[in-house]
Amino acid sequence: MTYYRLPLPTAFAPLGMRVDVHRVLDDLLPKPAAAWEPAADAREDATGYTIAIDLPGVAPEGVDVVAEEGTLVVRGVREPAPQGDGERTALAERRTGRFERRFRLPTQADLHDVTASAAHGVLTIRVAKALPAQPRRIVVQGPAQGTAPGAAPGEGRPDAPAMA
Repeated sequence: MTYYRLPLPTAFAPLGMRVDVHRVLDDLLPKPAAAWEPAADAREDATGYTIAIDLPGVAPEGVDVVAEEGTLVVRGVREPAPQGDGERTALAERRTGRFERRFRLPTQADLHDVTASAAHGVLTIRVAKALPAQPRRIVVQGPAQGTAPGAAPGEGRPDAPAMA
């Protein structure tokens, strides 16, 4: 098998950067409403689900977390780093702009018990599991005293109001 080494385009050679094919293709393809999707991990334990999302450089107040109809949506914006006077960007690999992630939650997820916290560039969302319905005994009541069998409640009693 023969391997070919492609030369770097001359524009990249002075910086010694390698060309990432995925980034080049991402720049060529049309962008969806969200410019990028942050990396995430999801875990499940006996009491719920934990989703950790990498959001370095994003302020917690700039993140919107919405739980509705079995879906958890996380969206926000990461602004580019400000440049000083006379500075120009020589390399920009960190994604900026709008982002959005959607997570389909299992049916046992309790969308009324969701918490979110951010620390060290990681947003952690905790979704509790709904408690399973517990069986309960229903007491079956017999007819009221003085009611004739098969009669509607109140019929056949002398003190019952007349039905029209």
